[in-house]
Amino acid sequence: MDQYLLATADTAEWQKLYNIAQADKSHGLWENYQNIDLDTYEHMIVTIRDGEPASFQGIYNNGRWPSNVSRFCNRAYINPYFRNIGQGLEITYNNVKYTLDNYAQWSKDVLFISRGVQYDNAEISWKKFEKFCKFLIKNTGYNLIYDDRLYQCCANNCKDCYQFCVWYDPIGTKEYVNIPSISKDEWQQLVAI
Repeated sequence: MDQYLLATADTAEWQKLYNIAQADKSHGLWENYQNIDLDTYEHMIVTIRDGEPASFQGIYNNGRWPSNVSRFCNRAYINPYFRNIGQGLEITYNNVKYTLDNYAQWSKDVLFISRGVQYDNAEISWKKFEKFCKFLIKNTGYNLIYDDRLYQCCANNCKDCYQFCVWYDPIGTKEYVNIPSISKDEWQQLVAI
């Protein structure tokens, strides 16, 4: 059974896994893990499996969205040991389920996961994202909502700042939250930075 810790910079399990993440250059997003400042996160959750730090994921707002909205699974990372033995997807959906099971603890109305477009191909990325959303719904048992629009996830008006999102909105607040979004065709017209 997994255990979950709310980490601070001094948490030994966080330090151990973060050091692994910084050294892990086996994936295309390795630069995202070089300078994580826990002070910019509302919460950083570390998953412990079989006595070892298995993953971390942040709950994050940092002024990017209205205060009652946060992205979770931000800078999600899974220890390569657990990825290599085929437990990555299980850890992922268990982390999502844990976050949603503890929804009241985060003091948010809306939580969401975002994923950027890969290989500059919005249509293929959308199909992969839709499959991921269906996987999460099936394995967590939560009613998550998603669509094929790309939502602004940072201040710039560039391709990298628009991402597909899956939302947990148990009290129906999302429709009143003003997060800019664009279609896949509009996204195609933006420039990358």
